[in-house]
Amino acid sequence: MKYSVIILCGGLGTRISKIPDVKVKILAPIGSKVFFDYFIKWLELSSCYTEDLILAMGFNAEIINNYINENNIDIKKSIEKVQKGTFPAVIQACSKAKYDDILVLNGDTIFDISFKEMYADFIKKKGQPIISLKAIVKDSFEQGYIQLKDNTLKFVKKTPEFISCGAFFTTKNSINKVFNNQNLIHNDQKYNLDIHYLSTQKSRKFICGKKYMIDIGTVESYYRSQNLIPKLIVF
Repeated sequence: MKYSVIILCGGLGTRISKIPDVKVKILAPIGSKVFFDYFIKWLELSSCYTEDLILAMGFNAEIINNYINENNIDIKKSIEKVQKGTFPAVIQACSKAKYDDILVLNGDTIFDISFKEMYADFIKKKGQPIISLKAIVKDSFEQGYIQLKDNTLKFVKKTPEFISCGAFFTTKNSINKVFNNQNLIHNDQKYNLDIHYLSTQKSRKFICGKKYMIDIGTVESYYRSQNLIPKLIVF
């Protein structure tokens, strides 16, 4: 019952770049701490197996790297020289993963989940990835919309039923198998996990809890998180 955890934190953070204090989202100030501190504590509180953590970095990686080194944090680092999307970022990070089973997470979102329960569901059918989902609400987010039809997940922009929480379990073997069937190196196209991996693999759903889902990717949600996150993630 062991798996590696890949945390995606290499994006440009365009939507919150207007905030002077935020250079990279995962180090965004939240009160007297940074989001990374709360994120790691959230993993612990959400029954996540954290022996083998990997940060998948790209944009402003040196800032994250300095923070890790200055605080003597024991965590693996995968740094892309050329950013070609979230799928290649995971492929590269997989090379550092200790276990074949992997959990991939967006490094800007926390939500109500039991990773122990989600992983138990995943290993029943390890041939298919399993994605954490939340039912759509009126003021939901701008991306990651999912529709469920005939028990098959489909990423859509209209008439969605769910939103992705930005977390899924899969295996290195599955990732590498898809990678070997696509030319991800010798062209300029960017490759997205949703489109080029999850939507092609008959991914299954795992409905997460209803208590909270906080994405700090926008200016509005970042400022809301200042009060919410310290109340939810208590050290």
